[in-house]
Amino acid sequence: EMRISDWSSDVCSSDLGENGKGTGGSPMTTSPNQTHAQYLDLSERGVLEPRAGAKYLLNSRSSVNIGFGIHHQNIPTYNMLSRDALGRETNRNLPFARSQHWVLGYENMLTSSLRLKLEAYYQYHDQIGVTAFPSSFSMVNVGASFAPSDESSLVAKGTGTNQGIELTLERN
Repeated sequence: EMRISDWSSDVCSSDLGENGKGTGGSPMTTSPNQTHAQYLDLSERGVLEPRAGAKYLLNSRSSVNIGFGIHHQNIPTYNMLSRDALGRETNRNLPFARSQHWVLGYENMLTSSLRLKLEAYYQYHDQIGVTAFPSSFSMVNVGASFAPSDESSLVAKGTGTNQGIELTLERN
């Protein structure tokens, strides 16, 4: 039996009140102690995922925000159970792939029903499953071709980065 458990808790967070201000009239709101956790029975591994964020109200229609979080992802079960030439499940004990996310954003209510959101982000990934010898294979790319991979004997030494800007225009 394989079971993935996911747990989350908002240990301490504050939101803007009715007047658009935080506690004590401050335009700042934070969520410093959000913690998520995952546990995978198959590998008997678990991870904690701390996350924090802050939002500063510039005026009644716009704000800036900043956030940081650690996220994890397990390799697909098919890959975890892949066997090498000797029949060993060599990927079973790979750790969860880890990603650190940083976000800086700006939000503006252009009208009562139209919101503009601009966010810049940076992500650093490590503990990515790759082959022990130099190759182009990385678990980050598995699934892009919609074909399963049976790579075995992976090591968690792959790294990578993503960065970009997202622009959202949303009508309620």
